[in-house]
Amino acid sequence: MPISTLIRPRTSRSPTGFYGWHIVVYSTLALAATGPGQTAGVSVFIDPLIADLGISRSAISTAYLIGTLAGAVAMPWIGRALDRYGIRRTMATIGAVFGAVLLLMALVTEIVGLTAGFP
Repeated sequence: MPISTLIRPRTSRSPTGFYGWHIVVYSTLALAATGPGQTAGVSVFIDPLIADLGISRSAISTAYLIGTLAGAVAMPWIGRALDRYGIRRTMATIGAVFGAVLLLMALVTEIVGLTAGFP
């Protein structure tokens, strides 16, 4: 056995280089795409939602709580979809659904629609 095998472990390499940097870029893009659904992204719109929908801050907080819990309940099904269909197909579907929900959130006129849009 050559000594270089003992000193330097084998790594997976693509013909163009190390795959790890591709994963870092894709993960960063996926994380950035979730920004509108995160608390920091939603909190910017709380005061305009109160003014436009005529509902209280507590009602918006409750709607966000219900949406967050609904999203948490959906996680096992998303995990199964990842196992069954793979990461590319599942992430593409999640991205398309998330984009559609963001577009539909522009049409919200009451607390029920707002709650449905938060998960």
